[in-house]
Amino acid sequence: SHEALEGWEVQACGGLPGWARRPALPFSCVLLFSWELLMQIKTVGVIGAGTMGNGIAQVFAQAGFAVVLFDAAPGAVDRAFKTIDKSLAKFVEKGKLSADDAAATRARLTGADSLEAFAGVDYVVEAVVESLDVKRQIFGALDRITRPE
Repeated sequence: SHEALEGWEVQACGGLPGWARRPALPFSCVLLFSWELLMQIKTVGVIGAGTMGNGIAQVFAQAGFAVVLFDAAPGAVDRAFKTIDKSLAKFVEKGKLSADDAAATRARLTGADSLEAFAGVDYVVEAVVESLDVKRQIFGALDRITRPE
């Protein structure tokens, strides 16, 4: 077991096998990846460029992943990049991130104008409106576009 998982129980959390739960936090679950699988992820696709989506995209980019960001709403990706740029600038201003690291983070972010750009991503995060019909449509398209694994 990895030290990072110390105090976590591997169990069927929320009915899904392979999840972990910290006993002190009964409703806090995280999916466990094998390190081999995690190391294969180079590019992350984020669907939805609103508050959640742009934050998720920024975190992945700061962690060193290439990120493809898509939103069906016209102008949403551009607005997300402006929000991310402001956030990175604040981190630089406060000394929490170097200007070079902020620039490298921003360089890892690209926008997409269709889900077809997700054909080559290794991992997809969905952060769209809470509508079952929208989610079904997105995941149906992803089934056709993304690699089977």
